[in-house]
Amino acid sequence: MSDQVKYQNTIFVALMVLFAGASISMHQFKVPIIMDEVAKALSMGSASAPWLMSVFPITGIFLSIPAGGLVQNIKSKTLFLAAAICMACGSLMGSFAQTGSVMLGSRVLEGLGFLIVAIAGPITVIRYCAPEQIGRAMGIWAVWVATGQIISFNLTPALMGALGWRGIWQAYAVITVVMAVILVAALKEPSGIAPAQKSETEAQPSVSPMAVLKNSHLILASLSFTIFNLLLMAVLTFFPGNAVQTGLMSVVEASFVATIPMIGCLIGSPIMGKLSESYGRKGLYLISLVASGAGTVLIFTSSRPIIYAGAILFGLVGLGAPGMIMGAVSGLVDTPDQEGAGMGILVTLQNFGMFLGTSVFLPILAFCSGNYFVAGLALAGIAVVGVVMAGMTKMK
Repeated sequence: MSDQVKYQNTIFVALMVLFAGASISMHQFKVPIIMDEVAKALSMGSASAPWLMSVFPITGIFLSIPAGGLVQNIKSKTLFLAAAICMACGSLMGSFAQTGSVMLGSRVLEGLGFLIVAIAGPITVIRYCAPEQIGRAMGIWAVWVATGQIISFNLTPALMGALGWRGIWQAYAVITVVMAVILVAALKEPSGIAPAQKSETEAQPSVSPMAVLKNSHLILASLSFTIFNLLLMAVLTFFPGNAVQTGLMSVVEASFVATIPMIGCLIGSPIMGKLSESYGRKGLYLISLVASGAGTVLIFTSSRPIIYAGAILFGLVGLGAPGMIMGAVSGLVDTPDQEGAGMGILVTLQNFGMFLGTSVFLPILAFCSGNYFVAGLALAGIAVVGVVMAGMTKMK
């Protein structure tokens, strides 16, 4: 099809979608660095403050499938603008919050904008890039969360002194809307699409999520991605505290090691995306899952060099998984009009995995008598289940 249809430059499209997505991801990670200041200003206790982060995956669990249905009848790049407006409204609402409950409400609104982009992003890549180059584009797009995290972790403390946390909320709202407007203006519909081919400008038939839920290959692939996200969140959430409490690392070093996987994926994900165009996604996805399990075990050891090796392995290879699985959705569903619903299901189970990563690790650790290395081995065992499920799928 791409021989007759003219697409914009793939790298240009991927970077536009990446930058717009990163500007939205920044909002998720503006909280952790200055959570104590925000909680103190709003009289939030130690029990309620962590919910400022937890509401994002919880919102995704309940609203991803309905959001996926929006892709059927609304242009994916237009959804970016809608998500940016939703995110900006939530951020502005939070900037004027005087109570913790209002701030939590604003974070729910931000979480809605985040999950819309999580679905619209890969769909935009699929619909605006040449089919034979989707792998490299998806590899670039897949680092949107990591890019937003890195920018936010560095920009937020730098702006804190000059703007205060309320000013940061307002500044990020403006940045997000500006980037979304640039995206909408920059991306052009592919030209030369035959009348028989469906485009984003045509109304799509309604697709029942239940019909898509019957697709065993999509469900197995999504469940394997649930396990990947469980491992990722367990590592990012619990490794730093353990490293500091055991005296293995300082707070600064432990925080740096926790960012290594995200830094690594900026390199590894685009490379794996390019490789997938020649070698297919399934094999590389399986390799990513294996690497995430192995990386988890290494990160929870008591040897600093091995911990660094595990963090690098998780980032360079393990975090290639999101690009592989999101690029595979169009081949896992039966028809193009199921892409939105399929992506909604995938993102729902992705968020469920993130929630599990922060909720089941401590019980696993307790079962392992508080031994983090043994708990890491237990997580690796769970990763094997994910590898088996992914191996049972048929990815086109």
